[in-house]
Amino acid sequence: MNEILEAIEKIRNNKGQAVLATIVAVAGSAYRREGAKMLFLQSGQYRGTLSAGCLEADLGLRAEQAQKDGQPFVFQYDMTAEDDLTWGRGAGCNGIIDVLIEPLNWSAQSPATMYWTQVLDALGEGKTVSTLRRLHKEKGPRAGYLMYDGEAFVNAFGEEVSDTFLTFAKQELEDFHKGKQSSRSLREEDELIYLDRLLPKERMFVFGAGPDAEPMVDLLAKIGFEVTVVDHRPVRLDQALFPAAKRLVDSRPEQAEQRVDVPSGSYALVMTHSFQSDRVWVNFLRAKSLRYLGVLGPRLRTSRLLEVDEVPGDIHSPVGLNIRADGPDEIAVSVAAELIQLRRAQSAG
Repeated sequence: MNEILEAIEKIRNNKGQAVLATIVAVAGSAYRREGAKMLFLQSGQYRGTLSAGCLEADLGLRAEQAQKDGQPFVFQYDMTAEDDLTWGRGAGCNGIIDVLIEPLNWSAQSPATMYWTQVLDALGEGKTVSTLRRLHKEKGPRAGYLMYDGEAFVNAFGEEVSDTFLTFAKQELEDFHKGKQSSRSLREEDELIYLDRLLPKERMFVFGAGPDAEPMVDLLAKIGFEVTVVDHRPVRLDQALFPAAKRLVDSRPEQAEQRVDVPSGSYALVMTHSFQSDRVWVNFLRAKSLRYLGVLGPRLRTSRLLEVDEVPGDIHSPVGLNIRADGPDEIAVSVAAELIQLRRAQSAG
């Protein structure tokens, strides 16, 4: 879940208001493509950007109007003209951008908040959400459909449409979920069909709640992980020490099967500083389908943990990129850098 979706989640929890702007179609060149999002807050601040600075001031004014009217709409920026007054000339853009501008107000029910509530709930459950929105080119959303993990199909607004369109929407979402694009759009007369894939936060499990885990957990949360800290010491398993952790799990290594649920595709970092505890945790985790398993400490120590001559390729040891890190803060930076590198490689793949 990216920073925009996290901000929307906070607004929902506080029953607040904001305006979400999303690029839903691009023809030609543009600074950002379909799926880019920007959130305008009541304070006048905003999160994210849709251009190199040429659209944001105007978008802010349109967001204010949307908030007053309470109605979503699609606005088109045409940056193809050659005069100096055209949008995007300074950034070298030469395309046409359609932006969906929708007010979100959780103090009152609306189709937009109903839609985003369902999306956020599914993301919070760790599901990948593929969305299809049927948009009038000026008036905004006509319908919205969701598909969770490529399977469960949901009519988000519950509106009545033809069986033909429902079949079309379901098939489009199934095909989209299997594809590699994160967002795309289809133009049909006065409508846009906009598809978007929204990913839940990746889950990181940190085994060991020592002092050096504090900056580690903080930084991993800042780069977008949902972090779970596992330890058996009440004095260390304290939310005050790990304010960025999503959850704290009280478990000894021998209680792992009963107390620690590590979903497929998670990341894990073992750093208890106890040789015997690390050995049990590593063996427990190797039976899981992980994207990343890191073990703090020298490579020789890890080979002794596993009782092998060479550390297997599925284990990162020593953890982090080799930046000659020294101390907990720098080690946390090196691990974060390694995870970012791994993420980008997986995305490219």
